[in-house]
Amino acid sequence: MKWHSGTVHAARHGSAILAVALVLAGCGGDEAPQTQAAAPRAPLEPAATEAPATPTEPAARVEPAYVLEGDDTVLATVNGEPVTRYDVHAAARTMLGDTQATLLDAAARRRVLESLVTSRAIARRQLERMDAHGRAELEKRVAAYREQLLVKAYLEGRTTPRPVTQAMVEAYYARHPEQFGARSVRTYEMLFAPAPVAGSLAKRLSAALAEVASREDWEAAAAELSGHGLATRYRRGRVDARLLEPALQRALGGLAVGEASAVVRVDGRPHLVRVLDEQQVPPRPLDEVSAEIRRMLVPVQISSAVEDAARTVLADAKVEYRDGRGAPDSEGGDR
Repeated sequence: MKWHSGTVHAARHGSAILAVALVLAGCGGDEAPQTQAAAPRAPLEPAATEAPATPTEPAARVEPAYVLEGDDTVLATVNGEPVTRYDVHAAARTMLGDTQATLLDAAARRRVLESLVTSRAIARRQLERMDAHGRAELEKRVAAYREQLLVKAYLEGRTTPRPVTQAMVEAYYARHPEQFGARSVRTYEMLFAPAPVAGSLAKRLSAALAEVASREDWEAAAAELSGHGLATRYRRGRVDARLLEPALQRALGGLAVGEASAVVRVDGRPHLVRVLDEQQVPPRPLDEVSAEIRRMLVPVQISSAVEDAARTVLADAKVEYRDGRGAPDSEGGDR
């Protein structure tokens, strides 16, 4: 399995995760790291053999590789692989931020270096243990992360989200009043058996409840039925999904104001419900929720700007789907 320099470089900076755990832990000495002249880095794969230049075709000029600031100062090596000053600074910036990274003293920078050394050694050991399949998957993951960084860099420089206007805020407010407290509040009353009933008693009580459904005073009806040996309770309240059984919620949901349901059995107990009133609670005032709506719409505007940028790039790209339907196949790759 060949390892390209980009893969190793990306993996090297992934070790910054381990660096954070040790930066403030205080492990290691307080001496500043001793630097040394940068040793030539061994190529990770054989260089391509160039064809000899002919008198009529001079060899192309090879530009020297670009060196990041500090990447030519080696602070340590792990099995021959260098850890540079750039690596230390990059790890600190990644985990602590630019400002905090500049405030690290020599002892803290030393701890970052030591944590990178540890991370590098662990990574190398794991790499040695991986089979060809594992290494191939790792290559794919590194390539995917590299692609994410490139996409992010491209979009940051070329996407300008459109500002959220007051008209957008008002339109969203009008379309989604329920998000800001608007709701329907229904009041109901109910007749029900206080305990499960079965057999002939259940039939008698169910029939009696059906007979009194049209009466105006259900509380009095409950007392009357109980006086005839059919124990019945009366309840009144607001429809609340947290308190009502699902069967009763469904029964109430299909009723108009003043309408009674059919008898509903819940856990062996007959129930009869009726909607008494329904009131609409308005949403909170727009001026109270305007800032909240703007925050919700910002990601929408960003997404729209990203889609615009993507359409522009795709218009210049040559894309060929291999499944004949204009989209990737279900296996996630070409056939």
